[in-house]
Amino acid sequence: MEVTTEDYVTLKGDCIIAVRADKSAFTLSEEVKEALRTEGSTVKAIIEVGGLREEVIGRGSRRLLLTSTTSLVFRRSYYVDPRTVMIGADKAAVHLSRNIVKLLKDPLNTVTIILEVEV
Repeated sequence: MEVTTEDYVTLKGDCIIAVRADKSAFTLSEEVKEALRTEGSTVKAIIEVGGLREEVIGRGSRRLLLTSTTSLVFRRSYYVDPRTVMIGADKAAVHLSRNIVKLLKDPLNTVTIILEVEV
């Protein structure tokens, strides 16, 4: 599942849930990055749009690079690249509620993504 600072989605971008983000992995605060890089930390991404809310829960890792200037990625797998901010997520984009997905597709809606990290 991906959030990007880019202003468009290609047809291949079926895992992108939000565009025009004001944060990327690189621009997260140093405090958040340190928490994300704590082995065994629990990471929660809260997605809010149109009065609905959904949570994605996964893990942090000392392997996280957090250097992407364009994206944040929440992964079900344990693969890490510069965009990864969560591994072992409990769901992928395809698992989001259809009501949330419908709202995410509407370009007039504003999406809020809140990252909470428990170390």
